[in-house]
Formats: sequence, C-alpha cells, structure tokens
Amino acid sequence: MSIDNSATYAAYIWDKEQILLSIRIITERMEKHLSEESLAVEREKLQAITQSSLDAILIMDMDGKIIFWNPAAERMFGYSKNEVMGKDLHALISPTRYEKIFKEKFPSFTQTGKGATIGKIRELHGKRRTGKEFPIELALSSRKVKDHWEAVGIIRDISERKKNEREQKQYQQELELYTSLIRHDLRNEVGVIFGNIDAVRMLGFTENNNELSEMIDSTEAVGEHILELLDTMGQPSERIENNIFALLNKTASQFKEVNIRFSFSITTSIEKNTEILGSKLLHMVFENLFRNCMTYAGENPEVAINISSESGFVSIVFSDNGPGIAAEVRDQLFEKGVTTEGTGLGLYLSRKIMQSIGGSIELVESISDQGATFKILLPVAE
Repeated sequence: MSIDNSATYAAYIWDKEQILLSIRIITERMEKHLSEESLAVEREKLQAITQSSLDAILIMDMDGKIIFWNPAAERMFGYSKNEVMGKDLHALISPTRYEKIFKEKFPSFTQTGKGATIGKIRELHGKRRTGKEFPIELALSSRKVKDHWEAVGIIRDISERKKNEREQKQYQQELELYTSLIRHDLRNEVGVIFGNIDAVRMLGFTENNNELSEMIDSTEAVGEHILELLDTMGQPSERIENNIFALLNKTASQFKEVNIRFSFSITTSIEKNTEILGSKLLHMVFENLFRNCMTYAGENPEVAINISSESGFVSIVFSDNGPGIAAEVRDQLFEKGVTTEGTGLGLYLSRKIMQSIGGSIELVESISDQGATFKILLPVAE
C-alpha cells in the first residue's frame, strides 16, 4: 500500500480504530439492561459518531444483511438507508469475484468473530449503484450480539488517491525515459565537442596562443563535467553511498588528487558506520563546497569537517579557509543567480538537493578573509 503522508495516515488509522472501538463499546452498553434515559444517551453517542463520519460505516448481521448504513455510505454507494436495510450486503455493493471466498469464510466468522481481515485495513473494490467499481480501503471489526457475531465496516473511497498514484507512476516512467534520452543525446554531442577539441590541438591552433588554449581547456572541463553529471543520473540506486564518512572521504580525496596542496580533516562524535538517507545527487553538494574552496582559497586550500548527531539528523559543519562570503549577498546566497563569481547555481542547487531528501544547508558563519562555515543536516536512515 502506498501512502504519501505517513503522519496523516497514522492519524487516519487511529481514527478508524477509535470509531470501531466506540461503536463496539456503545452497542455493548445498549445491550445491557439500561433505563430508557440511558439508552437514549447511548443512541445519541452512536448517532453523533456515525452521522459525522466522512467514511461509510455499515453493519452486517449474521445472515449477511445490512442493519446499519450511515449518510456517508449513501453518498458513496448511491443507495439510501431505506433502500438497503435488510438487503444482502455483498450482492448490493461487492463485486461478484469476492462472493466465493465470502461464502466460504462467513459461517465461521458468525460463530467466532474472527477472520483474516478482522482488525486489519485492506485495499479492495466496491460497487456503486450504477454497477461501476471503485477502489476502497476497508477496516473491519466484529461485535458479539447474544450468541453470534456481526461485522462492522468502515469504508473509504480511495479513487482520488489511486489516481494520483497512477499519475505519479506515469510521471516517473516518463521522467526516466526522458533522462535516458538526454543522457544518450548529450553524450553523443559531448563526444563531438571532444573530437573538435582534439582536432584544434592537433592542427596546432593553440600553439603560441594562450588565450585560445585557455578557452579550449575551459570548454574541455565543461564537457568533462557534463559527462560526470550524466554518469550520476545513470547511477543505479543500489550504488548510492549511504555512509556519510565514506562519501565525504571519497569526495575530498578526489580533490586531493587534483591539487596536492589541498588538505582536509574530518572529526566526529558519532559512529563511523552511521548511514544517512542517500541520494545520487548528494555528492554534488559536497563537491560544490570543495570546489569553491579550491577555487577561492589560494595556494593552500583547507577544509575542516565536524560530524555530530542532532535529533534524528547527522549534522555536518563544513569550514574552509577561503575569502568568506561578501556581506551583501549572504542573505540571498541560496537564491538562484546569486553569486560573487560563476553561474550562481551551485548553492541554489545544493539547497534544492538537500530539500529533496528532507535535509538542509545553511551558511552559519562567514568572516572576511577567514573563510566560510556551512551547516548541513541529513536525515539518519531508519
């Protein structure tokens, strides 16, 4: 079963259980020898619960007949209360494919009050008055009446939710296809660029022309970065690194290979096997911070990383020895297009990546000519 919001769903389940429990308690009280005044009070309680419910609430007796039908059931199935009372429930609102198993299991239920679906929430299909089927969520409970059992059901129409799930699945499939097409086409186009770069160098156009040589080197670096991005998007989920220590070490070591003067340190107060909710894009956040340090911190770039635990998150404090962030852009640092140099997309995209996995990134300190400190929060994997 796919649920979008776990907190909402948990409250929804609790609500169903409370309704079922309340109905059971009230009906048990009504069966006792109560005064007419006490009976009236209990009936009012039952009426208040069932009449205000947005879900269909119905009760089926030992013969499979409907003995209770609330207003939400009228709206959902298209039958008024007067039309359904005493009618066979399954013949009225259940698809015929469920009939066989119902006839097999129902006799045992009426004697024991037990069954495979009692106390559980199941996704099935209901049948409207028009004969049209629709997806439902069914919560079943039982109540004992004298020497037999009756079934109490709460039904929710989940047509809209199923529609959203189908649309989301279709969107995901289209996105994967679109990504595959982009990866294929861009890789071919970048291959052409690299071919032209090699040709320019072989023909000697860059000799004694430093300006052109720098332009070619810059174009080649952009092409290599595009290939890295394409490789990232094609990375299978099972290869995503969830160990934060391994991810940071690997990323930092790659920059160390590029510049031997680059140094980094990682200190921690949590276990080194701690895993976070990974993403195939997460490494790009750290790459951006390391790259900024390498670009702006001069000949001896340094990064100090401290890792700790913070209320279900892994906290990563990332400090460099660069020039810091200019005061005039600090408040808008993570907005699209805001930058001191470059494209202005690095930190903007970093925040978007962090938000997509339930994390965050923020600038916590920046002193002119003394570097910048960022704080990253990553959800701990359950």
